[in-house]
Amino acid sequence: MGFTKQTAKAAGAKGRQAAAANRRSGGSPQPYPFPFSGFLELAGMAGPSWRAAVTLWKAADAEPLSEDERALFARHAGGRALPARPV
Repeated sequence: MGFTKQTAKAAGAKGRQAAAANRRSGGSPQPYPFPFSGFLELAGMAGPSWRAAVTLWKAADAEPLSEDERALFARHAGGRALPARPV
């Protein structure tokens, strides 16, 4: 499908409406409720070239890592232990 000028304009309008409704309600923005690694995948940041970045984000969020991801983390983390909780 792709992002066209028209879809960008519509998305911007929805964003403005949501922000205005949030201000009126006195609420604050809610954090992204899903693991950041899922967002990266949805944003197209997946595949071999993104493997290290996604693995490091998973570690930062204290998500479970596969054995391959644990080895990759060990290579890049300078001897640091995996976080026990999100950082």
